[in-house]
Amino acid sequence: MAATLGGALFTGAACNGDVGGGGPLDDVVEKAKEEGDDERVPTGEGIEGTVLDERVIDYGEALKTMHVKLLDVSPPLSKIKRIQGASDPQAEYESMVDEAFEDPRFTQRIIRWWRDTLRQGGGALNTAPTFAARVLVEGQPYQNLFTATENTCPSYDSDTETFVDGNCDNGVAVHAGVLTNPGSMAQFYGNMAFRRVRWIQE
Repeated sequence: MAATLGGALFTGAACNGDVGGGGPLDDVVEKAKEEGDDERVPTGEGIEGTVLDERVIDYGEALKTMHVKLLDVSPPLSKIKRIQGASDPQAEYESMVDEAFEDPRFTQRIIRWWRDTLRQGGGALNTAPTFAARVLVEGQPYQNLFTATENTCPSYDSDTETFVDGNCDNGVAVHAGVLTNPGSMAQFYGNMAFRRVRWIQE
């Protein structure tokens, strides 16, 4: 998970202009050169200083970005020194991403993120964001967001740093994740369910 999520989401902001390695575009260019098709060969005109294949990743900057996004705080000096003194900065960074996923602050951060995403929060409106966060934190199948039939209205105990099971009590025939959540239904109530449909689509 660290290699994909950590690398894809957070190292992009830490590139200072100089990462090697070819890709599909290089193959196309080489083939065009072999075939003598000059029109398909980039000239480089007008793109000075923007060659992405020569980027260098600053894992110190990546660490700061990752820490703020996942834990909502800057990394401590000890972690900054760890990555500065690492013989393999990439492996050390990926290890720190895994550590962040296990940090209780990540759970609280992701609950707040889902509140913003679902545009819900406070009282009964906390259950859908908390359920969505639980699916992510516990590594459940993503489709559970829309298909889970049990424990779709959990709560989070910040003292014990654990999710507490809870079923929604809105009397629907079959529960379906956040779609039948009573908080969601109340928040987006409207004539002919237009608001609910738009919320689901978004």
